Amino acid sequence: MPPDAHSSLPEEVFRSKVDLWLVLLVFGGTLGGLAVAMSSPSSRAGLPRAAGVGIMAVTTALLVLLGVWTYRTTAYVLDDDAMYVRCAGLNWHIAYRDIKSVRATHNPLSAPALSVDRLEIRYGKYAWVLISPKDRAAFIAALKRRAPELEVKA
Repeated sequence: MPPDAHSSLPEEVFRSKVDLWLVLLVFGGTLGGLAVAMSSPSSRAGLPRAAGVGIMAVTTALLVLLGVWTYRTTAYVLDDDAMYVRCAGLNWHIAYRDIKSVRATHNPLSAPALSVDRLEIRYGKYAWVLISPKDRAAFIAALKRRAPELEVKA
């Protein structure tokens, strides 16, 4: 297949699968920290209790905003010549010719994925990225149409 044979395929966007337990763990921990700060009678740092609660409230709000931003922007885009992985302010551009393999994994390492039901995309000499498309089968099929030499591992 010529290198540009897939160029007639339309752009496809795949949203990330979301694990509810993961969301509850992250937000529960954040809100738990705020509850501890609010119930603390004093601060060892010499700050008044209100200042400690205020700092924790701002930190909690920022973490919630980061979570919402991550949720709203995490997606995997298959374009003419490359796969784009987007998550909050992070972006990966991976040319199809560089992709070597894709395999299912539950690797818990930090990744542009909102679920631990993931795919490991190997590209370049030693690079890889973990993603979690909501419709895994459709994503793999679309990727295979664009990168026919791609090795799909069970």
